[in-house]
Amino acid sequence: MKKRQAFTLAEVLLSMLVLGIVAVMTIPALLNEVKDRQYWAIFYKSYTVVQEAISYARGNGETFYDTNKKAWESVKVNDDFDLYRKYLKIFDGPRTDCLYFDKNQCFPLPTFRGLNKQFISLNVENAVSYVTPNQAVIAFGEIQNLGAEGNIAPVVFIDANGVKNPNMLGRDIFLAYMDVEKNQLLPMGAMGTPFENQSLCDLDKTGYTCAYEIIKNKSYEVK
Repeated sequence: MKKRQAFTLAEVLLSMLVLGIVAVMTIPALLNEVKDRQYWAIFYKSYTVVQEAISYARGNGETFYDTNKKAWESVKVNDDFDLYRKYLKIFDGPRTDCLYFDKNQCFPLPTFRGLNKQFISLNVENAVSYVTPNQAVIAFGEIQNLGAEGNIAPVVFIDANGVKNPNMLGRDIFLAYMDVEKNQLLPMGAMGTPFENQSLCDLDKTGYTCAYEIIKNKSYEVK
C-alpha cells in the first residue's frame, strides 16, 4: 500500500496566503455592491413616494411646482409647506421638515462628489428638504444652468443615506427632474430631462443620470 503524502506546513501556509489575498480583493467589492443595492432600493422607494404624491396632487387640481412663477410652491411662504405635508404623508408617513439645505441635519449641499470623485458645485436656489423616517433625505430645489446655459431646472434630490457618507452623486445621491409641462417627475437622464440620451453613470463620470439607469435596469430590486 502506498503511503499518502500530507501537505507540508509551507504548502498550507501558502494556500492560506492565497485565500487571504483573494478575500482581501473580493470581499470589499461584494460589500460595496450590497451597500449600493440598499441605496438604490431606498432611492427608488423615495422616488416613487414623490412621484405618486405629485400625481395625486395633480388629480386634485394642485401642483407642487408653480409654472407661472417657476418656483416650487413650498418655498413661497411657510404655509405652503402644508401642500407637501398633505400629500407626502399620505404615502410615506411623518417626516422631519427642513427649511432650505442644512448639511448638519438635512442635505450635504454643496459638499458632495460625483462618481468620478470630483466635487460637484451646483447653483441651487429655492430649496427645501425633508428627512424621511428611514433617514433618507428628499430635497426640492432649482438648479441654474443645468445641462444648458440659462436653463433653470426644477429638481428633486434624493439622498438615500442622509448626511452620512459617501455623499456621492450616483451612489447614494440621485437626481430627478420635474417636467413642468406634464406636471410629472422623471429620473434624470430620461427623455425630457436636461441630460437625456447621455450616459453619465460610469465611474469616470459625474453620476447625473444614474437615477434613470437604476430605474431602467431595475437595479433597485433585491437579488
